[in-house]
Amino acid sequence: MSGALALARIHTDPPDVIVLDLMMPDTDGFEVTRYLRSHATTEKLPIVILSAIARPDAEEEALRLGANIFLRKPIGPRNLAMFIRKVMEKTNP
Repeated sequence: MSGALALARIHTDPPDVIVLDLMMPDTDGFEVTRYLRSHATTEKLPIVILSAIARPDAEEEALRLGANIFLRKPIGPRNLAMFIRKVMEKTNP
C-alpha cells in the first residue's frame, strides 16, 4: 500500500496500530509518521516502523518523528507480534 493511500484509509477506518515501512511508493514512512503525529486524531496512534534500512540515522529520524519502535527486516511473525503487543500495551494501558 502506498503512504498516501494509508493516510486516506486511516481516517475512514482507524487502526489500533500502524506498521510502516520507510520505503513506500509516493509517500515514505517518515512523511506518514510526521503527518500522523501532527494531527489530533492520530497523534497517539501507535506506530511501528519495520524497515530493511539499517542506517542508524534512519532509526534516529523515525523515532524523533514519533515512531514508537523501529524494527529491522527480516523479522519473524512471532517476534513482530510480540513487539506490536508491547507497543500497544505501553500506549493503551
